[in-house]
Amino acid sequence: MAEAPFAALIDWMQAHLDQPLDVPALAARAGLSERSFYRKFTEATGKTPAHFVEGLRLDAARTLLAKGLPLKAIAGKVGLSAPGRLGHAFERRFGMAPSLFREMHREV
Repeated sequence: MAEAPFAALIDWMQAHLDQPLDVPALAARAGLSERSFYRKFTEATGKTPAHFVEGLRLDAARTLLAKGLPLKAIAGKVGLSAPGRLGHAFERRFGMAPSLFREMHREV
C-alpha cells in the first residue's frame, strides 16, 4: 500500500476532520519539516496533502449525507464549514449538489 508510511497519520486525520489539517499541522504531527512532509506524503499517496484531505472530508460528507444529517452539521463535522465550501467541493468532485446526492442515496 502506497500510503503505508503515513497510515497512522491518515487514521488520525480521518478521526479529526473537523480540525485544521494543513501542511504545518500534519508535518508537525508526522515529525517532519513541512517541505519533507509535503514531498514524502505526495510520493506515498500520489496526491498533495490538500487534495488528500479534501478527499477524506468529501468521502465522510457523502456517508453522512446518506444518513440524512443536515448540511450545516455535516460541514462542521468534516471541516468544510465555511459558507458554500462543502457544496462547491462536493459538486466539483461528484458532479452534483449535496442535496441531490442525499435524495438519491438516503438510507431508509
